[in-house]
Amino acid sequence: GFDNLYRHFSYEKTTMIPPVTLDIKKNVRREQEVKRRRTKYPTMSVFMTMIAYAFVASLSSISTCPLLLWTAEAKLDLPEMIVRMDKGEDIFADEEDKKSCEADLDDDDDDDVDFASAVGGAGAAPKEKKINPAKQAELDEYISILTKTQLRVKEGEIPAHSEEVGNALYNVGATYMEMGLAADAIPHFLDAEKVYQSAFEADLTEEERAADPPPRSPLAIDCLRTRGLASETAGNLDEALEIYEESVSMQRNHAGPHHPLLAMSHNNVGALHVRRKNFKKAREEFGKSAAVHRGENGTATPLALIETLVQLGNVCVMDEELEDAEKYYDEAVEIQTLHVQEAGETVDKSTKIANLLEHIAQMQGRYGAKDLAISTWKKEVEIREAIVGPKGLAFATSHSNLAVAYAANKLWDKAISAYEESIEIIKKAGGAKKHRGLLIDAYRSTANIYVSKLDGPGTIASLRKVLEINKEVLGDEHKDVAVSLVHLADMKSNMKMSEEALVDYEHAIEMYERLDGEDSISVADVNIKLGNVYINLSRGWKAMESYQEALSIRKKKLGKKHPETGEAIAGVGLAQAALGDFEQAMLAADNALKIYKKNKMSDNHPMVERVKQQRETAENSYKYGAVLRL
Repeated sequence: GFDNLYRHFSYEKTTMIPPVTLDIKKNVRREQEVKRRRTKYPTMSVFMTMIAYAFVASLSSISTCPLLLWTAEAKLDLPEMIVRMDKGEDIFADEEDKKSCEADLDDDDDDDVDFASAVGGAGAAPKEKKINPAKQAELDEYISILTKTQLRVKEGEIPAHSEEVGNALYNVGATYMEMGLAADAIPHFLDAEKVYQSAFEADLTEEERAADPPPRSPLAIDCLRTRGLASETAGNLDEALEIYEESVSMQRNHAGPHHPLLAMSHNNVGALHVRRKNFKKAREEFGKSAAVHRGENGTATPLALIETLVQLGNVCVMDEELEDAEKYYDEAVEIQTLHVQEAGETVDKSTKIANLLEHIAQMQGRYGAKDLAISTWKKEVEIREAIVGPKGLAFATSHSNLAVAYAANKLWDKAISAYEESIEIIKKAGGAKKHRGLLIDAYRSTANIYVSKLDGPGTIASLRKVLEINKEVLGDEHKDVAVSLVHLADMKSNMKMSEEALVDYEHAIEMYERLDGEDSISVADVNIKLGNVYINLSRGWKAMESYQEALSIRKKKLGKKHPETGEAIAGVGLAQAALGDFEQAMLAADNALKIYKKNKMSDNHPMVERVKQQRETAENSYKYGAVLRL
């Protein structure tokens, strides 16, 4: 994916190690000969994630590709790894680290019904960006280290152009990046780059210095790439592209045409072209990356090549070149199949192939190749069944994924059928007592399909199943039961089954009062919904009672200026309009809008638009009523 290719740094994380910035934080390096000493390091795990993560977006709604989930328990000083690769040393020594994570991953697509926007649902006000106190403390620590390092330079303890100085500069820049302050990071990376290069040049012979092109420090090249990332993150796309292209040239001159970090540099350029929707150029760059991974004598780094081919397929889909996309996807599967066969594994029962198909199908669905996604999910379902059997939970997940693909193509009946298959598998695997969450998710997803199908009874039947399961497993007095009851009432309200909705909302309020207290926010939230139903039933006084109860609680718990307090005030205005007091209704709407404005809510925010319409209606009614009185 390409939606968010900001490879920001987190040295503590071992699942995904960023490729673009080779993080040296928290690992202050010792003397050069000690620093480069051979130790156990996370071989394939670090290397492959480093290369592959350059392609993969922050998949907010998509599972991370299982192919890429290598675990790296050992902490490697990544600049040291560059040096080792530069010297031609083997970084694939430890077979144990080459094992892929074969755990079945849940699909993170949000298939639940969006009940937040049902009757009385509140939108969230925008929030100002806050600085993480822990990160601020970390930044202060690294700035302190940099200050002390500069003092040591001033006192003559260490040279001004030493890797220790470069490390201190880099760490400050890296922490700024982690905090989302890319513009502040750029000068530190630039200074670190200069220091690394000067330290590198100090060890060169005269002949080496006179070479054309002049040799470059691998750490300086890395700083250059990292500076490009910072520029991209800061929104300076032209500058970032220029830096990335420069890093490609330097990396090729430094390490030759088949160095894995050269592929990384091409990926950076390609990803930036994707961001600018220049898919033809993006395809060229990812094609060059693939050529690097193929090596001089075939697939030198097959797993990285597989992911590059998948991304080439993604670019082709975005460029509406579906035939080419399918070729790249198929080639990726073919290489993975050969890799599995070489390892002596059974292709038809290979978790690696199933996981790759899952990843490809997710990408196809994300970028709009919906028919391809269905075809790929079907292949994945077949292999997954062979792996875990017809009762395996992973097989249930595969059916749910297939259902999502059917739904994306508006094949509602097939989607429901696939979800029903998933539900039956979950029941056989232990049912609600063992897998309540999975079963509830499946029923809610089915409800969502019925909503799309405009099948109200089907939606309510699915939501009733959710309520029954929660009651069966959790008992009558549990928050999840109350939530399920509210969801069911929301749907009844939307279907104009107002009397039934009232009963469910009132029952939910009673439950929340017992569970959370009479003045809890949950009680206020349901009172808003209850008031809306009373408005629909033209019961103005009952609506006023519910809105005022919600207003009292929200003012007490959230304060007078909170947007949800504004929503309650707007509700009171609705009730006043229903009772014929249009002047007071307008005043309430104005007060709600003032609160929204103080919270910097945009004019097109759903809550703002709703209250504006409400005020306009009250004003028109007030004017019309005035004419009648005359």
